Amino acid sequence: MSAIEEALDEFGASWEYDGFIFSHPESSRYVSVLDEVESDGPDRLVMLHRHSVTLELYDDGARSDAESRRELSRILNEHNLRHTRHPSVYLKESKKAMTVYELDGFIEKGIKNGKRDDPDAAERHHDWIV
Repeated sequence: MSAIEEALDEFGASWEYDGFIFSHPESSRYVSVLDEVESDGPDRLVMLHRHSVTLELYDDGARSDAESRRELSRILNEHNLRHTRHPSVYLKESKKAMTVYELDGFIEKGIKNGKRDDPDAAERHHDWIV
């Protein structure tokens, strides 16, 4: 399990990769994890993947949710996930407030044969960019 997944599980809200609030209307809090990956390496061999991760926290926009937004920031820091938290925006259509957390990025390396889903791939690990 990745540090991001551990942090989100600790936070306790529903979360999903590339998920949207509309697929979880019953949830009062919901996190969508957006992971943009850029691959790099010599010709025909991918040696690393650079991840740019954005977390979108959706909540009801109540004053009590402000503490929850700070709590997610605190948990991310505890898991050494450096991030920037942007001000919340209220979305009238969904009647939810959205708070965006941009993680500073990390590199995934140790991919054998340049294949991400290779069952024989070397053990994967993540290094956060400092």
